[in-house]
Amino acid sequence: MIIKPSPLKLIQFFITRIEVDFSDPESYEDFVPESESENYNIDVDFSIKQLAKDVFHVFVKTDINKGGVLSGYEISSECLGIFHLSDEIPDEDIKKLINTSALVMTLNYLRAYIANATSSMPWGQYLLPSIDMQDLHSKKVQLIKELKPKQKKKRK
Repeated sequence: MIIKPSPLKLIQFFITRIEVDFSDPESYEDFVPESESENYNIDVDFSIKQLAKDVFHVFVKTDINKGGVLSGYEISSECLGIFHLSDEIPDEDIKKLINTSALVMTLNYLRAYIANATSSMPWGQYLLPSIDMQDLHSKKVQLIKELKPKQKKKRK
């Protein structure tokens, strides 16, 4: 099948910060690395900004197993995707494309980068698991609501 190009185009992707640490478990007896990494606490935050009428950037920050609570990898990263939207998109579709597709694309590039960065490490590549995007967006909306009153108080 011949593809139809999307009106959303990734212009650039940058890793702005990455830190990967590794810690051995106390004992390898009956130890399975995959089961340990499945229990990692994964914190993802993001921001989306419009730079021009048709240019947006998506910033993503992740903290995986922050503080090295579990054995294996502790990964902290930040990345930035810059996107261009063609003029043919109706205004009501722009928000949906940026908030879902652009964010997912940025996360997927980050997922690949982390997998590559850990591929030569003792436990092999770490794959950032699939993310429930609706839940992530709901939590972001809630966080913004909680921060708004605090920001208004600070301005006074």
